[in-house]
Formats: sequence, C-alpha cells, structure tokens
Amino acid sequence: MTDPSVGIQLYSVRKALANDFFGTLERIAEIGYQNIEMYFESPYFARFDVPCPSAELRKKTGELGLNILNSHVVHHKYLNWDEVIRYNVEIGSGGITIPLYLYNLNQNNSQVEEALEFSEWMNQFGKKCSENGMKLYYHNYFNEFEISDGKHIFDILLENTDPDYVGFELDVYWTKRGGVDPVNWMDRVGTRCELLQVQDLRADAKNINLVETVSSFDNAFWPKIHTHYGDYTEIGTGILDLCGIIKKAKELGSVSCVVSSQMEAGKKSELESAKENYETLQKLVKGL
Repeated sequence: MTDPSVGIQLYSVRKALANDFFGTLERIAEIGYQNIEMYFESPYFARFDVPCPSAELRKKTGELGLNILNSHVVHHKYLNWDEVIRYNVEIGSGGITIPLYLYNLNQNNSQVEEALEFSEWMNQFGKKCSENGMKLYYHNYFNEFEISDGKHIFDILLENTDPDYVGFELDVYWTKRGGVDPVNWMDRVGTRCELLQVQDLRADAKNINLVETVSSFDNAFWPKIHTHYGDYTEIGTGILDLCGIIKKAKELGSVSCVVSSQMEAGKKSELESAKENYETLQKLVKGL
C-alpha cells in the first residue's frame, strides 16, 4: 500500500487569506502542509479573479516549500479558459479542478444530456490541460449521486470521460451527503480517484442525505449549500469512517494526496482547525 501525502484546500482558510494572503501561506507552511489547492470562485461572472500576479505567487510558494497541487475553478461557459490555463502554468500548478457542475440549469436538456455534454467538454478541456503539462480533475458535491434515468450522474461522468485526460478528486464528505457510502464509491471510481478531499460531518447534523432532502440543485444552489455550514467539524471528530477511507485510499494506490478541507471552522479559528486537521490526517496516513 502507498502512503499518500497530506494537503489543504485553501478555501478552508479563505477569511485569513483575505486578511493577509502571503502571511496565511506562511502559517500553512509552518503547520507542516507542503501541498496546497488554490481556489478561484466567481460563480456568477465569467471572470477569473487572481490573488496576485503569477510570478509573485510562484516565488512565495517556492520560498515556503509549498507545492500547488491544483486550482479549483468554478465552471462558467464564458470563462476565458486559456487565461485559466496560462495562469496555472505560470504558478506551477499540477492541475485544474472543476469543483462542481449543476445539471439542472438548462431547461432544454435533461440531467443526462447535461452530464453527457459536460463530459465531452471535460474531455476537450482535459486534453488541452494535458498539452500544457497539467491534469484536469472533477470534484463532486452531493448532486452527482442523484439518479437520473436509472443511473447516478457520477456514473455517467465516469463512463463518458477519458481516463487519460480527466481524473477525479472524490470528496468523501459530499459523497456521504449524497446518501451513499464513501468507501464503496472509492472502489467504483477506482484508480481514477487521484486525489481525495476529506471533511468531516458533525454527529448531530440533520438531513444527512441531501439528495433526499434538498433535491436537485438549481439557481438557489449557493443558499442551499450555505444552510449546511454548521454541519462541518474537525477531521476525526465527526461520523465519517476515516480509518476505512484512508485505508481504501492506500489500497487503491492511485491517491497521491489526501486533502484537508473544512468549509466552516465553527468556534475555532480557520488556522486552528487547519492545524488540527493536519495533525489528524498525518496520524491516520502514517498509522494505518
């Protein structure tokens, strides 16, 4: 079995970054993280907002010994994807991750049709990423576990994307909230599961299966997600079977990094939660 490394999705410390971007990166490195995921979130605009010039970011991460695993970029059909690729090449990113896709917004298409069209787009964009030395990944929420025409949407993505150009970053928290077992789905994704994002779910969280309680994503997607911010907790203090999840990641052998994520830190500061999550994941990865 192969031990994956440990990383962090910087969205977990977005408030600290907004206050002191480079200072927060320094704190992340001091905690012990060596792998980071950037995020770029402009869901309502076809705009790619960056925190600083690419040369400055590459210089700083190099000084801190931080490896940029990938950048999460919210999909928008009018986004300048060549600009996205160019910036990521310049900062030394290993890839680009599409963090979610909504399969209900085009009223002229069924969910299956949307999934098929999106799969073809990922194949084409993934090829372009590959030509620029990067990998394209898709990161799930819970809506991929909706069943449309007898199939999970996730299955449609798996069956219709090219393994050479499209990998997956399975988020076990959102998999659980999709009403399915994360370890079973790690098996189903198999060696195409190249990154694993780990968040934990509070034991007192209500409506765990959001596919049943929220139903399909629509234009009210962001409010629906935000209503569940209180359900996050530090890794190892919730209900996910983290031992089983990390063990399966090691068995697959394809998971290069287990990425810590926590969308809301609760009573602790973001950096306190980030430190606790790092220490827990390191123990799990090294101890199993």
